[in-house]
Amino acid sequence: MEFNQSIAPVGEKVRISLSVETERVWQIYLPFFSSGLRATIWSAVADFGPELTLQVSAVDPSLSLVLASTLGSYPSGMETVSGFRGRETMFQPQKDPWAAIAVGLSAVRAGERLDDAFATPWLWSAFDNVSDAYVLWAWAIAAKAEKPSSQIDERCLQALKKARKLGRPYFSATGEIIGETLNALALSSTSADVRSQAKSEARIWSNRGRAKIRNGPFYSWERSADNLRSGILPSETYSVVVSGHVTTNRIDVAS
Repeated sequence: MEFNQSIAPVGEKVRISLSVETERVWQIYLPFFSSGLRATIWSAVADFGPELTLQVSAVDPSLSLVLASTLGSYPSGMETVSGFRGRETMFQPQKDPWAAIAVGLSAVRAGERLDDAFATPWLWSAFDNVSDAYVLWAWAIAAKAEKPSSQIDERCLQALKKARKLGRPYFSATGEIIGETLNALALSSTSADVRSQAKSEARIWSNRGRAKIRNGPFYSWERSADNLRSGILPSETYSVVVSGHVTTNRIDVAS
């Protein structure tokens, strides 16, 4: 299945949910890259019978390389990869905020300074409801500081709190940066209050991530709500894209 921006309501979060009857629902947020997003579902044989597997990937090969680099796959830099389309042509937040965030995460992993698109306050309203963007904002605040200060630490902490209030991140690298930043604040901040708050935030993020499963560059997790324990999705907030029957080595699609 391929998805594009046209099915994502402006300012709304969209996620794809994968469920097997009587089992809990696995879910993953969908970042709507302007070049498209592909979700592949296939059956896998396990000890207890056939199971479903979900993989999400970018349609654009260059963006796929960027997403791989957020996992630390290209420590020497993306420009050394043959066939990579220049970052400057991809980093256009007003047109493709998701690609901009992916490039930002790639830059952090490579130890580079972030583009001014993540300066504060940013100009692009498309970032306002995305937790990952606020995590990059926090990292940029710290990276661009000329010297350590409690004021800088407080600004980083507030950005991470904002990210938490917006919900789970879309990208797995974001979660790693959150943990690293909060641990640094908890151990090294000159403010006792910031150290205490950072420790509390780190516990919250840690508890939130316990149900997380690594899915390449993307996050996925299990919903524990009672109405989803048996794979039943509320009709008022979900629409069925495809359904069928899982058998050994195949999926028979019903709708």
